[in-house]
Amino acid sequence: MNDEIEVERKEKYRPSSEGEPQNFLGDKKRAILIGLGVLAAAVIVYFVAFSGQDKYAEMFAQMEQRLSAGERKIAALEKQQEDLASGPLKSLSERVEMLEKRPVDKPKPPAPPKAQAPSPAKRYHEVKKGETITGIAKRYGMTVEELRKINNLSPKAALAVGQKLIVSPGGKS
Repeated sequence: MNDEIEVERKEKYRPSSEGEPQNFLGDKKRAILIGLGVLAAAVIVYFVAFSGQDKYAEMFAQMEQRLSAGERKIAALEKQQEDLASGPLKSLSERVEMLEKRPVDKPKPPAPPKAQAPSPAKRYHEVKKGETITGIAKRYGMTVEELRKINNLSPKAALAVGQKLIVSPGGKS
């Protein structure tokens, strides 16, 4: 039996003669497996290399825009600095020198204040028991609205005994 297995094995794996396939099924499976492996490797490489390309391209574009904006800002600032160094600062320093060399005038005394008519002093009325806002307004020759306004009273505000109200001058006391 060992002899039969040995013969079978030799026939199965014997070197092929010209043009005769050695083990056709084994070679075909091996080629298919190698092809599938190469295909799987190609798919993996594709996904790794190109799957995030859009995201990275967008990030790089944003970074490039920011960098360009920064470069423009720096260029504008450098130009402003250059303009300031040569232009207004120089003329400003020249103006200061001219002002320093100019003789100093004595300041004029301020004009005396104009005489004003004395303003009448505010007069107050202390609310007594039984008085109303209408009665107080009539007493001082005012309207109720005027009295409320100068005392910041709302239309629904009630008077309290002892409350002091501002009244216009010139009326009866």
